[in-house]
Amino acid sequence: MNILVPEKWLKSITKTEYDLSKIANLLTLRSSSVEYILDKEGDKVMDVEITVNRGDNLSILGIARELHAILSAEGENVTFNNPLNEIYTDELGTKDLLKINVTDTKLNPRFTALVLKDLKIGESPEYIKQRLKQVGIRPINNIVDITNYIMLETGQPMHSFDFDKIKNGIMTLRESKKGEYIITLDGQKRDLPENSIIIEDSEKIIDLCGIMGGLNSAIDENTKNIVLFTQIYEPLHIRKTSLALNHRTDAALRFEKGIDPSLAPRALLRGLKILKESTNFEVASKLYDLNSTTSENRKVALTYKKLELYANTKIEPKTTQNILAALGFKILENLEKQITVGVPSYRLSDVEIEEDLIEEVVRIYGYDKIGLILPPNYYDTDNFKPDNSIEKLVKYYLRDNGFNELITYSFVPKNQVDLDIAIKIDNPLGKDTEYMRTSHEPSLAAAISQNKDSVKVFELSNRYAKGSKELPTEELMLTALTNCTNHTNELKNKLTGIFKLLNIDDVEYKYPTNDTLVILINKSRVGELRIKDIYSYFELYFDLLVKNYREYPYVAPIVSFATIIEDLTIQTSLNSKAGEIIDSLGSLDKKIIKVEHKDDFVKSGKRALTLSFYYQDNTKNITDTEVQKLRNNLINFIENDLKYKVDRPS
Repeated sequence: MNILVPEKWLKSITKTEYDLSKIANLLTLRSSSVEYILDKEGDKVMDVEITVNRGDNLSILGIARELHAILSAEGENVTFNNPLNEIYTDELGTKDLLKINVTDTKLNPRFTALVLKDLKIGESPEYIKQRLKQVGIRPINNIVDITNYIMLETGQPMHSFDFDKIKNGIMTLRESKKGEYIITLDGQKRDLPENSIIIEDSEKIIDLCGIMGGLNSAIDENTKNIVLFTQIYEPLHIRKTSLALNHRTDAALRFEKGIDPSLAPRALLRGLKILKESTNFEVASKLYDLNSTTSENRKVALTYKKLELYANTKIEPKTTQNILAALGFKILENLEKQITVGVPSYRLSDVEIEEDLIEEVVRIYGYDKIGLILPPNYYDTDNFKPDNSIEKLVKYYLRDNGFNELITYSFVPKNQVDLDIAIKIDNPLGKDTEYMRTSHEPSLAAAISQNKDSVKVFELSNRYAKGSKELPTEELMLTALTNCTNHTNELKNKLTGIFKLLNIDDVEYKYPTNDTLVILINKSRVGELRIKDIYSYFELYFDLLVKNYREYPYVAPIVSFATIIEDLTIQTSLNSKAGEIIDSLGSLDKKIIKVEHKDDFVKSGKRALTLSFYYQDNTKNITDTEVQKLRNNLINFIENDLKYKVDRPS
């Protein structure tokens, strides 16, 4: 997610003489990446990309806090004016005007609210309107504007209701039920996904929490009394609802990342102070603060030796302490060999272990100042090979044999999936992308259908199916398809080449049907080859290829006794399955060590199948008498059990 950070707003918190281009460079190297610097509404504005683990940076305050730590590490004497220290300190009301009911504190761990009376709806101060415009938000009125302003400045979403539109002053927070709906502020009727977090009064639903308020409780030009509140919602519920409705809001994105549990009341009082600048009002109610969050006092220790090992350079203990203190970590214990700090509430979601602290110190200190030696990789080369190395081997092999790699969409239409196992997307982009693919074949077939010439393509990516849990199963598949001349033999040869490349032995092929070839390694199914009129297609479970991979080929023990090879031609039906015949004949006697498919042709309306038989005795040289016995047994089995005729050797 990206946020816009105006220069003047940023420097009102972290006071510095650095120009914005230098600030952008420092932030990019040591914190959040600055994508652009824009000119908007008379000020320079940074477009900053925030990494997913740093929800605390989704605010002007968060970026200013990072900048303060970076500049302090640079030796600059900078001032940090935390806006949360500038809050409403006048006397609050004492009346109990709201009846707030939270049915499940897991849905709403903290809810703070105040009722303000006798205020006038009007315009916000000029600097508020200008800053909102600079970040792309249209000013509306002093109430709506302050809720947006506080969210952007502190990262805490804020909301407001017209108090007089809340029936009986009741606000019940619960999960939605099937069939319920709300008309939101934008005038749209939205059918509520089941288990969405909502607020209702004694008659109606007034808020789709974390997403958008209801039109029936909205502030308008006639509003005189309001409810102003800040809150924390369970992130997963907000994300599911937002995705199900395909409606992403700035507030929802912040709730999804997690909000500082201590922020709600301070942000509310911060908003109250700013609001007082533009209008008079009476704080008519007491401060409601329903708080089920636990105040976690997390402690994490950092040893200086480990920091030096990871950074491959010595960072002075005092420098380490100053960096952590500037980031808001409280120094609890400072020993000769290690430091113990308390994690601030806004970093509880991503700082848990010593390595997290090392990362904080190193990035603020500067990656350009640390050593360049990477930690060694420890693995046994005979027993382990990184998956990506095997992936490269296979991809290069197919590429060098004329195959082109494709990357097709994971989202496919209904007619391309197995509906028994397919996952339907709740908010698809369109009818052609409403399911997760269960096979690559339709996508690859569609790709080659657009080419008049013969083509050979492959893909290595996931397919998806319903799992036993909430998450789907993902299977990494190596797939290939070709419509070239003699396409079946082309893919069979490539399968053989892949197994040889990966030093995989004990490969078998089974023919359950004439158009399907099942592939087994060590008796376990690893994929199949399907034969169509105009193309052939194979798929292999890539993780099983990795599992059976050997870095060096298997070398069988040398047997010093002779091997006798002879051919037999069998007259079979035209639709016979060569694989099944080979399997059955190869298992007749342990002295038949191998059966190979040598030739195949049509003769007098029959399929003439020529097989090579390898005879060997591991204890002695096999005799002519033994060979004759083996041959006779084979012929008897073929003619009496399989009911095929053998062209007997002369």
